Amino acid sequence: MNDKLLTQHSNGQLSVYFDGLCPLCSHEIEIYRRKDIDGQIRFVDIADPRFDAKSEGLDPEHVHKKFHVKTPDGQLVEGVSAFVEIWKHLDIWYPLQALAGSRLSRPLLDIGYNVFAKVRPFLRRNPCETDYCTTKEGA
Repeated sequence: MNDKLLTQHSNGQLSVYFDGLCPLCSHEIEIYRRKDIDGQIRFVDIADPRFDAKSEGLDPEHVHKKFHVKTPDGQLVEGVSAFVEIWKHLDIWYPLQALAGSRLSRPLLDIGYNVFAKVRPFLRRNPCETDYCTTKEGA
């Protein structure tokens, strides 16, 4: 795994916990990396064997089932809300932020994300080397 995926936490950064074995996830994270020109985001690959969810204050099983972000003030956010936190932090994609904030579209986005979260393990390039990210657990 790439060492830059697992870095030390520093104050003021948004921590993004992503599955580096998922090609679609990795592609999206690369987009965010390019937009993060000021180094505002700490990217953490949860599939890296060195990743320790408990030391990050995360539930080891749940972090492998849904996309998580930890805000600079320590709040954990998951799913669609986690993406919105990234977009706000990077000051990007206002139409998507508005769409995700809509009472009409948000439930549909949440359903779509939850379906993706269930199939994501089957998209992996390689088998995960941790105890928590097996496809039989729906991680």
